Amino acid sequence: MTATGGQAPYTYRASGLPFGLSMNASTGQISGQPWQTGTFRITATATDTTKATAQAAFPLTINWF
Repeated sequence: MTATGGQAPYTYRASGLPFGLSMNASTGQISGQPWQTGTFRITATATDTTKATAQAAFPLTINWF
């Protein structure tokens, strides 16, 4: 995830990630080893230094792990 606009630096978080995956709070990168297959609805949030936020929701499908 990459944020633009607002006042950098940004912090990132995600909800709905399957067990084993996490989002790096500094870069927005999702990494890890998922322990489940399926489609997950992820909501990612970016927050700038003024506490302004932006969200994006998207499906994440894991077919194999």
